[in-house]
Amino acid sequence: MGEKRGSQSSGATGRPPSKRQKHNEYNGSRSASSHDGHAHGPQERKVQRKDNSSEYRSSKPAATHAYTRDPQSLLKQLLEQIVDSDAVSTPADADVLHHAKQLHRLLSHHRPTAVSLALSDLAVKAPEKVPYVTIPPYSASQPVNPTTTLPALPPITEPYLEEAVFRHQSKAHPNSDGQEPLTYERLEFLGDAYIEIISTRLIYSRFPHLTAGQQAQLRESLVKNETLALHSQAYGFGDRIVHGGSEDKSKIWSKILADVFEAYVAAIILSDPAAGFRKAEMWLTELWVPKLLSGARKPIVHADAKQEIARLVVAKGVKVEYRMERNMEIERGTGKQKFWIGCYLTGWGHQDKWLGSGEGQNKVQAGALAAADALVRSKDVLEDAHRKKLEAYPKPKEE
Repeated sequence: MGEKRGSQSSGATGRPPSKRQKHNEYNGSRSASSHDGHAHGPQERKVQRKDNSSEYRSSKPAATHAYTRDPQSLLKQLLEQIVDSDAVSTPADADVLHHAKQLHRLLSHHRPTAVSLALSDLAVKAPEKVPYVTIPPYSASQPVNPTTTLPALPPITEPYLEEAVFRHQSKAHPNSDGQEPLTYERLEFLGDAYIEIISTRLIYSRFPHLTAGQQAQLRESLVKNETLALHSQAYGFGDRIVHGGSEDKSKIWSKILADVFEAYVAAIILSDPAAGFRKAEMWLTELWVPKLLSGARKPIVHADAKQEIARLVVAKGVKVEYRMERNMEIERGTGKQKFWIGCYLTGWGHQDKWLGSGEGQNKVQAGALAAADALVRSKDVLEDAHRKKLEAYPKPKEE
């Protein structure tokens, strides 16, 4: 009985263990578990390998990062750990740390610090299949002049895209792998959007005096199927289309010609992602000039002329005014209004100095044309006023 009682734990006697007993039991369990030299915590578990060796693994589930699906984000996380550690013990470590910092800085510059889960899911489930196309800022420096000759057709540098532009669905026979070749119908979907944005940029920049409704009407005249079909015929696209043989006599032939034209625009851009958009934009702008300059829709040569004049001469006590020079008139037969606006400078030795005039269908258009006229007609006056402005308000020197 005595031997049995001595082997019982303190809990078996009905007494609660003391703090000293608890401490000894805890230390004893740690010593027994770390006999192999591995000091593991309460969240680690022992795993037996097939070769009878053992290792300790954390029972806590590994934290999943929201952006581990993105290789660049994962690489950036690893680089952050290296940079934050800043541990250098050998020259090789210093070299690694230096390059890690450079690569981390480069990734931080080119990618946002946080990528949305929605974009990550999209990249995995629907990755991009075509190269990213560069769309440069619009430049209005190219003059818009009428031409009687057809602009040169930009080439498509990828042969398979050029073949697809002129391939009708009726000739899209599956290859040995059972896949159908690309046709103009797929490219037309993309080309339609590119033509829309090119025409919008063009009109928004060069015709700011038109109302939103007038701008929309002008754009529609450029991108409608009838216009694109005429361009397609002018370049002989109809003779290059490979089809079943009856489409050219059907009522939808005009629509096919327009679609092929849109497909051609898409192929120009896709075949040259870096410069193709700019090439297509310059080509279409030249092609659209007759429609742009027809009627009374005269473009403003210098769309920012008012702002430019203000930058050159306006200062304290100096003002530029735009005033009506004649009463508004209405054309007989057309009912169109005509406004005449003059641009006048007061300051820098001038009093109500006339700089230029403009005529338009509304005051905004006439004023913008007056400013554009002043930049050319009164160039010497504006340059002299600008010189006096710089003398009175010198720019601070850059350190």
